[in-house]
Amino acid sequence: MILVIENLAWLIATVKLSSIFDTTDRAKLKDLSEVMDCLNGKFGRDTVVFAAQKTSHDWQPKFERRSPNFTTDWRDMPKIQLD
Repeated sequence: MILVIENLAWLIATVKLSSIFDTTDRAKLKDLSEVMDCLNGKFGRDTVVFAAQKTSHDWQPKFERRSPNFTTDWRDMPKIQLD
Protein backbone atom coordinates (compact mmCIF):
# COMPACT_ATOMS: atom_id res chain seq x y z
CA MET A 1 0.00 0.00 0.00
CA ILE A 2 1.41 3.43 -0.95
CA LEU A 3 0.20 6.61 0.74
CA VAL A 4 0.97 9.91 -0.97
CA ILE A 5 0.85 13.13 1.07
CA GLU A 6 2.01 16.38 -0.52
CA ASN A 7 4.11 14.57 -3.14
CA LEU A 8 5.81 12.40 -0.52
CA ALA A 9 5.44 8.64 -0.91
CA TRP A 10 5.30 6.48 2.21
CA LEU A 11 5.46 2.71 2.02
CA ILE A 12 3.54 0.89 4.73
CA ALA A 13 5.39 -2.37 5.30
CA THR A 14 3.31 -4.14 7.94
CA VAL A 15 0.11 -3.74 9.86
CA LYS A 16 -0.08 -5.41 13.27
CA LEU A 17 -3.38 -6.03 15.02
CA SER A 18 -3.36 -6.75 18.73
CA SER A 19 -6.58 -8.74 18.46
CA ILE A 20 -8.78 -10.26 15.81
CA PHE A 21 -11.17 -7.33 16.12
CA ASP A 22 -9.80 -3.99 14.96
CA THR A 23 -11.11 -1.39 17.41
CA THR A 24 -9.17 1.56 15.99
CA ASP A 25 -11.30 4.65 15.52
CA ARG A 26 -10.27 5.57 11.97
CA ALA A 27 -12.04 8.95 12.01
CA LYS A 28 -10.17 10.11 15.14
CA LEU A 29 -6.87 8.82 13.75
CA LYS A 30 -7.48 10.67 10.48
CA ASP A 31 -8.31 13.89 12.35
CA LEU A 32 -5.20 13.52 14.51
CA SER A 33 -3.03 12.94 11.44
CA GLU A 34 -4.44 16.05 9.76
CA VAL A 35 -3.72 18.19 12.85
CA MET A 36 -0.19 16.77 13.09
CA ASP A 37 0.41 17.47 9.39
CA CYS A 38 -0.84 21.04 9.84
CA LEU A 39 1.42 21.68 12.86
CA ASN A 40 4.42 20.09 11.17
CA GLY A 41 3.76 22.17 8.06
CA LYS A 42 3.62 25.38 10.09
CA PHE A 43 6.44 24.78 12.60
CA GLY A 44 8.75 22.42 10.69
CA ARG A 45 9.14 18.75 9.98
CA ASP A 46 8.92 16.35 12.96
CA THR A 47 7.77 19.07 15.38
CA VAL A 48 4.91 16.78 16.40
CA VAL A 49 5.45 13.01 16.21
CA PHE A 50 3.92 9.87 17.71
CA ALA A 51 5.63 8.74 20.92
CA ALA A 52 6.57 5.39 19.36
CA GLN A 53 8.12 7.06 16.33
CA LYS A 54 11.90 6.90 16.13
CA THR A 55 13.70 10.18 16.63
CA SER A 56 17.28 11.27 16.18
CA HIS A 57 19.83 10.02 18.66
CA ASP A 58 21.42 13.38 19.45
CA TRP A 59 20.96 12.82 23.18
CA GLN A 60 23.15 10.69 25.42
CA PRO A 61 22.01 8.85 28.56
CA LYS A 62 23.40 9.94 31.92
CA PHE A 63 25.67 7.06 32.83
CA GLU A 64 26.59 8.49 36.22
CA ARG A 65 23.11 7.52 37.46
CA ARG A 66 23.14 3.92 36.27
CA SER A 67 23.30 0.95 38.61
CA PRO A 68 26.59 -0.91 38.89
CA ASN A 69 26.73 -3.99 36.70
CA PHE A 70 29.27 -6.00 38.69
CA THR A 71 27.42 -9.22 37.82
CA THR A 72 28.30 -8.80 34.14
CA ASP A 73 31.43 -6.63 34.10
CA TRP A 74 34.62 -7.50 36.01
CA ARG A 75 35.68 -3.84 36.07
CA ASP A 76 32.60 -2.93 38.14
CA MET A 77 33.08 -5.69 40.71
CA PRO A 78 33.48 -4.30 44.25
CA LYS A 79 37.07 -4.45 45.47
CA ILE A 80 38.11 -5.22 49.02
CA GLN A 81 41.54 -5.13 50.63
CA LEU A 82 42.54 -7.74 53.19
CA ASP A 83 45.27 -6.81 55.67
